Amino acid sequence: MAVFRALRVLRLVRVLRIVRVMRFFTVLRVMVMGIKSSLQPLCWCLTLLLLVMFIFGTVIMQLLSSEYEGASATRQSFIKDHFGTMLQTLYTLHISITGGLDWSYVSDMLFRISLPVAIAYMFYIVFALFCVLNVVTGIFVEAATASVQSDAEHQMVESVWAQTKMRQVMSDVFMEMDVTGAGKVSCAEFVKYVDDERVQAFMHCMGLDVNTSNADAIFHLVDLDGDGGLDKDEFLDGVTHFSGVAKQMDMARVTHALRDVQRNQLQLMAKLEVTDDERALPNPVNVVV
Repeated sequence: MAVFRALRVLRLVRVLRIVRVMRFFTVLRVMVMGIKSSLQPLCWCLTLLLLVMFIFGTVIMQLLSSEYEGASATRQSFIKDHFGTMLQTLYTLHISITGGLDWSYVSDMLFRISLPVAIAYMFYIVFALFCVLNVVTGIFVEAATASVQSDAEHQMVESVWAQTKMRQVMSDVFMEMDVTGAGKVSCAEFVKYVDDERVQAFMHCMGLDVNTSNADAIFHLVDLDGDGGLDKDEFLDGVTHFSGVAKQMDMARVTHALRDVQRNQLQLMAKLEVTDDERALPNPVNVVV
């Protein structure tokens, strides 16, 4: 039985790993990662709100303490129910900005009791809603965005999906260029297709700098076998090499190859200099004893 339980756990782990890398669950993964990364800002948010409510609650309670004795029974009951203790005051201020209590009801009662208290309460509502909560929301969004950007698996899934999507789109482009249906595109067909401004704009959106002036040169660079025609695989591989990270990798390979060529040239020049020096030496004289 223990073996079967272990197998079930392993199967569950495999299912969870599949869920993590499948793009269908990307939105769910992003939400979970966002909530996880927001736990620390949440603690600081609660601390800040508690501090703000404590400051305003202290001011309101001090102002109401001088108005309590001369107030009517109804107003005394209101003060006792909502601002009787610090805990009740904090609770009233909290539900006033979270929708649990209509703040207009509290402000109307405070205006009847004391104008300074009502002004302090209204200033708290404006400050909490338009300043504190907006700043807190921005911090939460920033934390969630940073967690998604630093998630390596999410970046991997998005990169694979983008490459697959690009190959699908460029495959449709190749089918549109191949007007004859022969499975190959000639240089004239490629240049004519690129001459359209809509196609140039589309290529630019795909990260490809292709226009009429360089279409012929790009065609011959992509035509690897040099037969004067592009098949589907050549076109897709060429597009991959001319865009994104692949373009940067190709440039790095070229730079590395140029360094190797330069190193080989320096070694060859050094050998040639040694050979010239040896030829310049005089022949040894044979001494007969």
